[in-house]
Formats: sequence, structure tokens, C-alpha cells
Amino acid sequence: MKKKKKAKQLKKKKQIQQNRQVQQVQQNRQIQQTEQNGQERPEGGVQSMRLKIELVSDLICGSGEGWGNVIDTDVVYDSYGFPYLPAKRIRGILREACLELDEMKETTHSLCQEIFGNDEGRCGEFTLTNAVLEEIDSMKRYIDLCDKEEKKKLNIANVINHYATVRCQTAIDDEGIARENSLRSSRAITRGNVFYSDITYDKKYDQVIRSCCSMVHHMGINRTRGFGEIRMTVQEKKNGKKRYKGENTLQTKDGKRYVLKLKLKNNSQLSVRTCRGDRSADYLSGGAILGFFAGHYLEQHEAGQEFYRLFIKNDQDGVAFENAYISDAQWQEYTPNRISLYKEKTGAALLDQSIDEPDPSRIWTRVRNQYMCEGSRKMIRPDKEMVYHHRRPEDKSIGHVVDNEGTDTGLFYQKEVISQDQHFLAKITGTGEDIRKIYDTELREMQIGGSRHTQYGNISIEGFELLPEKKQLVKKGTEVVCTLTAPLVMLDARGESILDVRALEEALGLQKVSRRFVDYVPVGGYNAKWQMQKPSYTAFAPGSCIRGILKEDTDSVKTVGAFAHEGMGKVLVQTIGEVRASYKETDSLDEKNSVSRGREPLPQDLKDILIHVTEHKMRLKALEELKGKKPDRIITPALIGRLLKMLENHTWQEFKEDYEGIAAAEKKQEVCHYIEEIRKKCDQVVEESGILTYIEAEQQENERETFCMLILKDKFALAKYERRNKE
Repeated sequence: MKKKKKAKQLKKKKQIQQNRQVQQVQQNRQIQQTEQNGQERPEGGVQSMRLKIELVSDLICGSGEGWGNVIDTDVVYDSYGFPYLPAKRIRGILREACLELDEMKETTHSLCQEIFGNDEGRCGEFTLTNAVLEEIDSMKRYIDLCDKEEKKKLNIANVINHYATVRCQTAIDDEGIARENSLRSSRAITRGNVFYSDITYDKKYDQVIRSCCSMVHHMGINRTRGFGEIRMTVQEKKNGKKRYKGENTLQTKDGKRYVLKLKLKNNSQLSVRTCRGDRSADYLSGGAILGFFAGHYLEQHEAGQEFYRLFIKNDQDGVAFENAYISDAQWQEYTPNRISLYKEKTGAALLDQSIDEPDPSRIWTRVRNQYMCEGSRKMIRPDKEMVYHHRRPEDKSIGHVVDNEGTDTGLFYQKEVISQDQHFLAKITGTGEDIRKIYDTELREMQIGGSRHTQYGNISIEGFELLPEKKQLVKKGTEVVCTLTAPLVMLDARGESILDVRALEEALGLQKVSRRFVDYVPVGGYNAKWQMQKPSYTAFAPGSCIRGILKEDTDSVKTVGAFAHEGMGKVLVQTIGEVRASYKETDSLDEKNSVSRGREPLPQDLKDILIHVTEHKMRLKALEELKGKKPDRIITPALIGRLLKMLENHTWQEFKEDYEGIAAAEKKQEVCHYIEEIRKKCDQVVEESGILTYIEAEQQENERETFCMLILKDKFALAKYERRNKE
């Protein structure tokens, strides 16, 4: 019985696919006719467009997670609560549409692999970002800069509830009865929402891409159960580059050394590959930043001696791309904390064992995986999360993973990523002339990490700052603490890692070492150009520190070991007093640079959320304050029923005319008195709530009247229910 039912379903799916294919035949044959007639295909060249996705029905774009015992299948949304459509899923359904074009022989050769790549790692010509709401940037900026009261209202739950709803379903057995324990609830993005994705492809594939978009009608979960119907179109991308505040040119061309600070923000999740499988680093490695700028340089220059000198030669006097570590909204500089730093288990006290002895009467725990701002006790940690992916089987009639054995049955996998909307501070050190060759001041976006052309790795450059490189000497014989602020790799003559701590002490120029706190970490990476893993090494971990006396005068910031041009081997040399001041000087960051919203415009969607949340709080407050205010017994249940009928689909003026027309004078007087008291209390609650700041002046009186009518409905309905139960 089940086999027959499954075969019938497969037959129906194939019939639906065939019908869709027939609808596109006439349009898609234009490509083939153009080639057969000897006409040239459109000239090549990369073009940037915008993909518009309209939700015709509710869409369940599953995240692979749930929400407690309330929601079994949740949708994908960001850290603010705004839903989005992952780029990998959009790419997947477009790739399936392109495969159908190839199967229908609508093109003279297979374009699917050429455009979308293949399983062997070949990157295609098509790139895209996550599909997001149109005003997403302005909405996020408003939430970042709004006051505390509005931030409470614009929390994740309220935001996602504005765009999504919870739908429940159950399974029915052969007798038409709901099966036991089969009730499931899913959150679905409501129909009518529109999402936009930035796409890039070669102009010669324009017609193919448009044909693929017109063939896509569904995405997400439960496509055959009324969910996931979409309309996908390609549009022109709106022009307009983001401008930096202040100076946006590099004025220097001299041979002096400078530090270029790049203020970065990841607009999507980041997958920074490491030697630990699916685990992601919590920072952007200097090698990844170097790789991006090397690729950008090759778009305009040849790979000659100059390219070798700028990007490949491991020269400490050349260009160095440092690791980009986490930062805050004020772009303060953070570095990995020393592994000698401990925190009191039951308190807030900090202790650095490289310079101080622990109090044996207290319990101390090591501070791990944190980044500390110099001169402050404030520590932060990058947010990371697990994401889930599903690669469908080769048989497109199967919409789920059968098992994880081989590619014919699909694949379900997960990976760790850096959460989006975080700030990072990157540094490029070199001569003024070299920095001008590397960095283009018109550059606004970067792509870094795994799957950077699809869903991950989209980074915006929020600004930059060029500063002269400052060097400060620490004199010979000074007792110092040398701290590694980046992984340090030391290689012997055979190219193998040196792990001897004494060799490290010698490289740092220390003698009479009194304390050592050293850890190790594997380093490596992935070369996107060669599509292969880089050699991995065991390095001294960031945060490792050694206390000793300097043999020679040395710089307060220096580089030791191999791969200095990739940001490795950076060492901070500090005196004992500087180390103590670095975490005991102040308790918090300077708040003078805190950002204020000022007159930031309020997007319409956020205004709707604020009004809805405020109205809900107003309703609860009004009902609480009117808890003891009940209609007099002279207002009978029959009269209450009439009043409730009057409140349906009426304006306040119409309602007033109705209740003032009550024939019985005594009842009319009591009703008018009761309604007037409710109206005064409702007006007071409206004024105190602050909701009128979000409403136009001409609509404020209507808001008061509508709210009062809502409270009257609640009060009359409650009174009718209570009297019915008592009787």
C-alpha cells in the first residue's frame, strides 16, 4: 500500500516538473536559435544585478533548529530577528533549474557546471549573497543606535514575530483520526514579504540566469503542502556607493612605513577555515586578508616581480597583513588576552600570574578565548554558531537526505561559523608607496573565507585610517613580559616546527627567565587558487607570555619567526608596570565616543513593531488598573450584549451615537458614566506609553478612540463571562 502511494506521488511530481518545463521551452529556445543562426552571444563581462524574491505563500526556510517546546521547526533569522533566505539554498534551486535546461537540450552545451561550478571544487561564474529585506541596513542601524527602552521593544522575539507566524499540523491515520504524538509546529515567514539578493555573473549568461529564475516557483520545506511558493525576478541594481566619513584618499607616496587600519563589519556569517575540520577561527587571519588583496591586485596587474615582493616574499621590512581581531562599535583595538590572566571564581577580581602571585585563600580560574582592550578590564569574545546544510540527492524527485553514504543519496552536514554583524579591526603595515599599490580607496566590500561567493564571507569596509608606524625602544636590562598577540611559527632547516620554549626565549632576546606561560595551536589554512589545503604547523599560541630580562635594546612591538607577512609572530614587549596598568587602569572603556542616534529616521517596519508592542503593553496596563472597575448591575447582560454589538466595525463617533440612543434613561446615564471613566483612564495610559511619538498628528485622536474601544470590548466581554458563570 505504501509503495503504491509513494509511486503515485513520484509520478505526480514528475508530471508537475514536465509541465513547468513545457512552459519554459519557447522562451529558452531563443538561446539555441541564436547560436544556430550564427549570431554572436552577448559580449562577456561581469555585471552586478539584484535578485528579487516575492513570497506568494508562507515560506518555511528551516534553520535545522527549534524554539524550546513551542516550535519544532524554526526559520532562519539573524541576531536582530530579521528573517533571510540563505544564499546556498537560492543557488541550489537555480542550479536545479539550470540542470533542467541542460536536460531539455535548450543549450548547445552544458552550462550548469560553467555557471554554478561542480562537486570537484571548481568555482562557477555566479555569485550571490543572502536574500534580505530591502531596508535591512537602516533597520539594523536604527536598532544599534536607539535608546534602551526602544531596544527592549525591538528584541529578537518581537522582530521575528512581525515577519513570521506559527503554523501547526498533524498526521491523520487511515481512519481519519489524528495520530498520537504527531502534532508539529513550524514557524513560517508570512506571504507578501519581499527579499533581495545581490548577484554577479558574466553578461553572456544573462538570458540563462533569467530563464532559471522564471522556472523557480517553490523553495523551503513543505513545498507540496501549500508552503514556499515564490516569484523570482532579476532587476537592475541600485547604484550608489557608500561614502566614508572624512578623508577617503591616501595622501602619502613616500618610503616611510605606515599602518593602515581597516574597520570591517561582516554582513554575513564567516567560515574561516582552520586545521580543525569544520571548526572556524574566531578572527580573520592575515593570510586570508592577504589572499583577498592579492586577488584584487591581479585583476589590474600581472603576476610579476612586484607581485612577488608585495604578497609572497616573507620580508619583515615588506608588507605585513595582520590578523583582524574582534572590536566594538567604537573600533577600539582588542588583542588576545594573556594565558597568565586569571579571574576570581566568585568575584570580579583579575590576576595576571606573570607579574603577581595568587592569593591562596581565593579560587582562581583561567580566562580563556577572550580579547582584551589595552588599558581596560573590558573583555569580549566573538559570537559563533553552528549552521546546518543539506545537499539533495542526485535524484531530484527526493527532497530530503536518505543517508550520509555517498553523493547519490544526499548529504547532511554542519559547520561552525562566526556570527554576522560583528566588528573587526585589520592592519596592513608597509611603506606609503606599497600601501597605495595594494589598497584601493574606492573598495567597499571584501569576500573572505569558505563559500565566500555564496552565503558566507561578505564583509563591508566601514572606514580606514592611515597612521605613521610608531616605534618605541625598550632598553637592555629591563625586566619585561613578552606576549604573543598572534600565532608564532618557528621552523628549523627541514621546515619543521620548533616547539622548544628555550628557542623561543632566545628568539625573543630574553635572559634570566622567571616565568613562562606557553600554549600551542595548529595553524594552516586553505588556498582558494590552488583549491588545496596549506601545510599545517604547530605554533606557539596567541596569549603565550614569558617574563625575563632583555639582552639588547628592542622594539616594544616586533615580529619573530616565519610568515610575518601573513600576520604571524607579532610580539608585544611591555615592562612590569605597563602590564599591570593594561588590565588594572580602568574598569570600563571610555564612554566619550559612545554613539547617539540623534535624528535617525525610523523605518516603517520598525515603527509597526514598536506600535504593536506598545499597544500590547498599554492593553495589559489598562486592564490591570481597571481591574476593580466593573459595570453596575443596572447594565444587564442583555445590554452588555447590545454594547458589544455596537462596538463591532464602528468608529468612535458611530459608537457614541448608538449608546447615547439607549431608550431607558437610567441605563443610558449609567452607560455614559461608565464609558466616560474608561475613556479617561485609556487616554491617560496612551499619553504615558509614548506611542503617540510614532503616530502622525492627524491620526493620534483616532489611536486614542480605537484603543478605548478595544478596552471596552475586553471589559464588557469579561463582565458578561463573569455574570454568566455566577448565575
